[in-house]
Amino acid sequence: GNRLRSIPVALGYQEKLEVLDLERNPELTDLPLELSRLRHRLYLLKIDVNNMRGLPSGITKGETKPVLTYLYSLKQESVKHRQLKLTVVGYERRGKTSLIKRLRYGQASKQQASTKGIEVAEWTLEEPHGLHHHSECKRKPVTFITYDFAGQVEYYATHQCFSLNILCTLLFGM
Repeated sequence: GNRLRSIPVALGYQEKLEVLDLERNPELTDLPLELSRLRHRLYLLKIDVNNMRGLPSGITKGETKPVLTYLYSLKQESVKHRQLKLTVVGYERRGKTSLIKRLRYGQASKQQASTKGIEVAEWTLEEPHGLHHHSECKRKPVTFITYDFAGQVEYYATHQCFSLNILCTLLFGM
């Protein structure tokens, strides 16, 4: 280590810089936002992620692009949107609507009527448990836009319209 405590802002203006090794500098806890200017050129940024303050917990050692992209978002004063899309699809009479109602209200009706088409609703989770250990998620509300798709065969064509760029979760034995 070099016993660095800070990085000069001017380093972000070094257009030919491709590798930056800042590991083994335990007193280095912050990166200048200007490093984000190198996000298209710098292919290797070595840092001790455990020492860095403010980096999202999902960034791990050896990941250059996420660090520089995060710094860029801070430099651009990005706004955090605490809104997620929750899409529920599947065969008819499998409990899709009941699952959404259980999440929203804590219980669901035993005799739920079948969904016709798509039911769209908004649901705000005021105190999301399990997120409180992340510094940037200190129990702030999260809003879900729920899309409850009918499971009858005649509605299958609508499912594909909403199934791009999604994270799929398979639930069973509930």
